[in-house]
Amino acid sequence: MRNNYFDDMGLDYHTDSAVTATYPNGLTIEHNTITNVRNIGINLGWIHDLATDRVSALRDVQVLNNRLERNCLVAIDCGAIHTKANFHYDAGVPRSTISGNYITQVKRQPTAVVQVKVAAIYLDDRTNRLLVQRNQFDSVDEGLYTHNIGKDNTIEEQLTGGQQVKDNAGLLPANKWLATFDFARDSIGGKDGPYPNPA
Repeated sequence: MRNNYFDDMGLDYHTDSAVTATYPNGLTIEHNTITNVRNIGINLGWIHDLATDRVSALRDVQVLNNRLERNCLVAIDCGAIHTKANFHYDAGVPRSTISGNYITQVKRQPTAVVQVKVAAIYLDDRTNRLLVQRNQFDSVDEGLYTHNIGKDNTIEEQLTGGQQVKDNAGLLPANKWLATFDFARDSIGGKDGPYPNPA
């Protein structure tokens, strides 16, 4: 799943995520821009109580070079990228990875209770066997938060992506026109037809 633009998600149903994948096998989510989401931007995994030594179908998931802005606008206990359960890998199965993502303006709402967390990347409920590296966070309450996770994760705590991650994250140059799409003007039935001319 690549080169998509998500904006103003969860307007009617605040608990919806922009992207949800419960047990994907061989999924790459890359170069998407996800903005103004009431809940989670990218939601991976399911079942919060799956033992960390259990083999699940969740494997070879790559979350790469996405730009997430203003996620968790309403939800609490939320992450722009949020994971659950055991990401399986072994010989011949690539390790699931969250890398090269730029996440900004993710903050706990003033009305939220103190104990809940809102983070750029939230590894939750038995997340295991995951590689997290080279992501960049700006203007977030917490960059990386872990809760009740397994012992076989590789997590880069120090930010090393910097400007290179920011420049590379989100829509590729040929698709940046999607961020200027006006649904009233450019949708099917609008005066300019279904798509604006990217030229």
